[in-house]
Amino acid sequence: MTPVDERHALAEEIERLQAGIDRLREMVRPAPLAESCTDAEIDFLPHNCLSVGSAARRFGVSKQTVRRWARDDGVGMKIGGRLRISIPRMTVRKMVKFR
Repeated sequence: MTPVDERHALAEEIERLQAGIDRLREMVRPAPLAESCTDAEIDFLPHNCLSVGSAARRFGVSKQTVRRWARDDGVGMKIGGRLRISIPRMTVRKMVKFR
């Protein structure tokens, strides 16, 4: 195989791999949010939520504090029978609490 043939083969392989990468990106691209989504809907999307225990560990407070903030300050919401904690809301709440 001549050097020119090798370069052509490599270029074809790169194009094939790039097409595969593009297909994978399309598969994992998140769906765009509808313009009509409220802040609450965005704050409580699955990738923005934690369990009570995970939130307590992540933010360095007790589970009881997380539950109280969920009840009193709206950082949590029952989803599927479980209390889910909004990471964005918890971040703001903790910043306000410890200023």
